[in-house]
Order: sequence, then structure tokens, then C-alpha cells
Amino acid sequence: MRAELAVILRHRAPIDLPAAFSTVAEGLSSQDRSMLMIYSRVFDKTWLDELRNLMLNEPRTSVDEELDALPADADRPTRQRLAEQLAPGIRRQYETYPALTDLHSHTSLGAETAKSAVTLALQELYNPAQLEVLYRADMIARGVTDERLDALDARGD
Repeated sequence: MRAELAVILRHRAPIDLPAAFSTVAEGLSSQDRSMLMIYSRVFDKTWLDELRNLMLNEPRTSVDEELDALPADADRPTRQRLAEQLAPGIRRQYETYPALTDLHSHTSLGAETAKSAVTLALQELYNPAQLEVLYRADMIARGVTDERLDALDARGD
């Protein structure tokens, strides 16, 4: 605790972020800040270092900002378009920062507990349209199909 406070004071780090993320704090949404706090409680230093490197090397884009502002009632074509725009970056991140996809090795809580904690945080911080976009983008990035999404698309919901 003392070491973390020393870093906060020395680098004037924001108190609503883990100290290690003070260099990437500018421009983060409130959801990003909250997720970083959750991650800092769930994942180990290696995982967090990998995430910080990703954030340093891959700055936020206008698509990220559009996702942040996406209303809960956004129409399906908008959600699909955003997912398709996010997917290539997510795929690249999976390839460049593989530790971020390896929950088993980077948490002392166990992979299922870590996944559950992150899922609950996402559900609390993001609206249903944003969650759908993130889910769709992940599916596209991994080259996986989901019959539930296909059924929604077929119905035009």
C-alpha cells in the first residue's frame, strides 16, 4: 500500500486507476478506468503489464469513442458495423498480446472466478448494445460464429 501511494504521489497518478496505468490515463472513459481497477484486483502483474503495453502501443480510436457513446437502443446495423470495425484490432491484439487471452496462468482466483468477475463488471458498466458489440467483435476476431446472433440477425432485431 505504501509503495502504491508513493508512486501516486511521485508521478501524480490518478487515484481512480492502478498506479502502473498512470501513463495511459489520459483519454480513458469512466468505464475503462473502472475496468482497470477490476483487472488490477483479478489479474497478476504479467497480465497487467501486457495490458498496459497494449494501451501504450495501440491508442484509442474514433471507433472506441463511438462504442463508448453507443446508446442502449442502437439499431442492429450500427451494432454490426461497430463490431466489424473493432474486430481486426481485437484480432491483432490477441496475436500481439497473447497473455491477455490466458486467464488460467494470470490469476490466483482461478479462471472461472476471474471470468465471472470481469463479466459481472462488464454487465454493470456497459449497456446491452455495447455488450453486444463487444461480443460480436470478439466472435469475429476469433473467427467463431454464434447461432444466437445469427438468429437475431435473421429476424432483423
